[in-house]
Amino acid sequence: MSASTDTLAAETAEGLAHLWRTLGHGVDGESATQGTLRYRPGAVPERAGSPTASPLALAVDLAGDLEVTGVLGEGGMGQVLAARQRSLERVVAVKHLRPAQATSEAEAALLDEGRITGGLEHPNIVPVHALGRGPDGAPVLVMKRIEGVSWRALLADAEHPLWARLLARTGDRLAANVEILVAVCDALAFAHARDVVHRDVKPENVMLGAFGEVYLVDWGIARRLGSPPAPELVGTPAFMAPEMLDADTGRISARTDVYLLGGVLHMLLTGRPPNAGQTLTAVCASALRGGGAVTFEPGVPLALATLCRAALDRDPGKRPTGATAMRAALLEWLRLRAAEDLGRGALRRADEVEQLAAAVSAGTAAPVALERAAIACRVAFADALRAWPDNPEARAGWLRCRLRLLDHALQGAHVEAAEALLEELTAEGVESGLLVERARRLEACRVERRAFAEAADHGRRMAQALDERTSLRERRWLWAVLLGSTTAVLLLILSRGGLGGITVLETAFFALFVDLALIGAAYVGRRALLANVFNRRVTGVVIWSMTALVFHRFAASYAGETRVEAVLLTDLWILVGATGVAAFTVQRLLAPIAATFAICALGAGLFPEATLVLFAVAPVFAVVAALWAHGRALRRG
Repeated sequence: MSASTDTLAAETAEGLAHLWRTLGHGVDGESATQGTLRYRPGAVPERAGSPTASPLALAVDLAGDLEVTGVLGEGGMGQVLAARQRSLERVVAVKHLRPAQATSEAEAALLDEGRITGGLEHPNIVPVHALGRGPDGAPVLVMKRIEGVSWRALLADAEHPLWARLLARTGDRLAANVEILVAVCDALAFAHARDVVHRDVKPENVMLGAFGEVYLVDWGIARRLGSPPAPELVGTPAFMAPEMLDADTGRISARTDVYLLGGVLHMLLTGRPPNAGQTLTAVCASALRGGGAVTFEPGVPLALATLCRAALDRDPGKRPTGATAMRAALLEWLRLRAAEDLGRGALRRADEVEQLAAAVSAGTAAPVALERAAIACRVAFADALRAWPDNPEARAGWLRCRLRLLDHALQGAHVEAAEALLEELTAEGVESGLLVERARRLEACRVERRAFAEAADHGRRMAQALDERTSLRERRWLWAVLLGSTTAVLLLILSRGGLGGITVLETAFFALFVDLALIGAAYVGRRALLANVFNRRVTGVVIWSMTALVFHRFAASYAGETRVEAVLLTDLWILVGATGVAAFTVQRLLAPIAATFAICALGAGLFPEATLVLFAVAPVFAVVAALWAHGRALRRG
């Protein structure tokens, strides 16, 4: 602040109190903070027409051309009247000073306003039709009459009929208000191009026509840039820029209006003007601090919040360069509004993914639900970032979502999903600190998976090796050969008169015949019967059991044993031992065969005369038992 500010501050209390009493307001309250302030230190109120008043050199006398029909509005210094202009048969608005405020200074200000506004012919600035004298000889400003409502009144009335027209185009109140602010920026950009700053931009000074017209009005304190500095305090305290409180008007620039635009945007986003306080002094102190550090509620569009903070920066050099830059930023937000909506939708999807990931980890949700949510989330973020690649919230949310999915994949040892996510994040140049620990965990998952795969492969090979279904048909042929050969031997023995008609040595040759038949069958079907461990074991048990009987019988014959029943009984117990041991060590499916031989051996021991029959039916029952056991195992498997 300059030294002149200290002088201004010293006069503020008395000067402002006198000013607001003059204007008919109190020093505090909304009227004092949101009304337009006009204060020039050292100025003495002076009645128009007094000896020291400045003469009005106006050539146009409008007294006979204007027929006043009513009052449209009142401000701190003057009134706006509704009138009929007889010469052109049209309705106009006439601004004039209230008699109590008609000082020479006020008259000069009205003339300046007329000349400045008249020189700004723009669709968003009210056209000036004439500047002249009214019926009482005082200056009047004749302007186009606007059939509409002030923006401030519209903001205060959510049910105003004009909202229907505005929302029909945008579908959103904030977007409709931003479009109005864009039109205000257009008006200011035009004025700035002609070296004019408004200095009193606020919703109250924006009029909205019934057909969508937007007008920036009340150029009463507008200033031409480059005009001689004058110590004055003018503006609306609730919206004033910090430099407007400096008595040195040389600091006023187009960026002062940018601050005011930021203040209007602040009101649109928060419902409050930027300079807070219950008293005029408090509001002015707030204005001196500037509003660049303002905070916003969640849900306020990030782009608008960022633009608002920049426009309200205490340092004019850090604000947007002018109304054109503000307009461009607002139009960019309007363009990206749909993209921002997509981003918010994607963030909601990301929250859903996080919740489902936690639920899946806790066992309260199905993994397929998370997979579907993750796919929907990826599509949502792809759409959002395609519409607005630099959307910081969407980019941060998409990173957070993928990191959560990566953590979930690592937790569940889903290596392929984790690899894909890590590769994607690495390719995007995500900060390495976020990925190093996750990459280490992924490598641990790979090692664990390889170990599991090796164990699973070993188990698979073992299962294949012991699979009873392998070469089942060939094993049945082996059983058939055993059954056929033993039946042939039995018939031969019966044809010789039973056990009494044969010797032990002959039984040895009979066993050798059966053994060789089995060996031959095994050789013929060797590719199938040797295909896996189970088949090799079963085939080996059958052949080695029969071979054991051959050796036993030849040994018994060599030892001089003549009782065939005794030899056969011992054979049965040899078969019981061989198949029993095999049932525990080779394959449990051999247990029914061992049981069959055991039953027949017990029967032969109790009834020696039935030994031949029992020995003959034992292989038959054993084969039946084996086939039943195999069939049951296959049905279970």
